Amino acid sequence: MMKPVLLGLVIVGLAGCSEAVPEAHVQYQKDPTFLALGAKGEQALAAFHQACPQFQAFASDFENIKLSSYTVATPRELGWHQGAELSFKVKDQPKHTELIQSRSFGHNCWISMGGGDAPGIVSGKQACSSICGATDANAGGAYYMAVPDMAVLESAEEAKAIEDKRVAAGASDVTILTKKALKGNYQAQRNLAYEYQHGRGSAPYDPPRACAWRGIIMASGSPKVDESDQSNLELACGRLTPAQREQAARIFSEIAEVL
Repeated sequence: MMKPVLLGLVIVGLAGCSEAVPEAHVQYQKDPTFLALGAKGEQALAAFHQACPQFQAFASDFENIKLSSYTVATPRELGWHQGAELSFKVKDQPKHTELIQSRSFGHNCWISMGGGDAPGIVSGKQACSSICGATDANAGGAYYMAVPDMAVLESAEEAKAIEDKRVAAGASDVTILTKKALKGNYQAQRNLAYEYQHGRGSAPYDPPRACAWRGIIMASGSPKVDESDQSNLELACGRLTPAQREQAARIFSEIAEVL
């Protein structure tokens, strides 16, 4: 039987508005998926303009400005399942010094808009997110800016209904995978941790449980454990709040008692 105290050994230490430029200054290519959003899409675009007036101000330095929609989960911790996406390229030699100072020039950018649990905009590149003033990475490693009016794309209630349906449909798969993991199956443990960590597959998005399983893997003594498992542990546990770390420690103890 594994000692609950091992979790401590494994994871301790991880631990003014501008006036918007008129939309006419931006030439958007709106694909059919964005047009299908109808009024919701246009309201989201208006909310983006209000939250990021810099985009319109710098529009002459952008190329291939496109709007589309998505129906996949983009970072799960935000509770998004559907929304709009803006893509564009920053010219190699922009005329606006701000784009030079932020080293945004030459970048192909994607900015996602969503509602769910945390309405806002997000980009995976700091060089792109900095255009709107978002320079701090969130728990998912992306650059996020809160924009409450993005709730028009997907309410918290709608997001919850979608997530509840997904989790319910995959409940039996999670049960089977968990049974394998509790028998010490290394790959099952990795798969289960991944699914909880990212809200993928059949499991719900559950960061503390993901951290606990990452800790179990590191404490298992399996010869298959490698450097990637250590990196996964740091990634899963390092982003937790103090309260979530306490929860992860309790879950680790419960699992360790069974193994």
